[in-house]
Amino acid sequence: MSTSIFPARDFCGLELLEKVDHFFNEAELTELRRRYDTVADRETVTDESQGVQLATLQELAQYWATDYDRRKCEAKLNALPQFITEIDGLRVFSKAHH
Repeated sequence: MSTSIFPARDFCGLELLEKVDHFFNEAELTELRRRYDTVADRETVTDESQGVQLATLQELAQYWATDYDRRKCEAKLNALPQFITEIDGLRVFSKAHH
């Protein structure tokens, strides 16, 4: 994720906003895919009250690893104005509403 800083003042008198642009670099995506591949190494539990079944988790991990289009997601996120600012020492994320 990248940010650019520009001066702005809103009704609260905030002095500085950082525009947020989302970008997933290839190294991060490669690491995510590696982690998805480790789902198969999880313990098998047959009791559904103990959580998500392994087959369901594997199917979801496979989708995220191979079918989910992160670049399309980036484009959708970056099409909306989004900002980070600091209020009382805390960094706060905000997206503009249309």
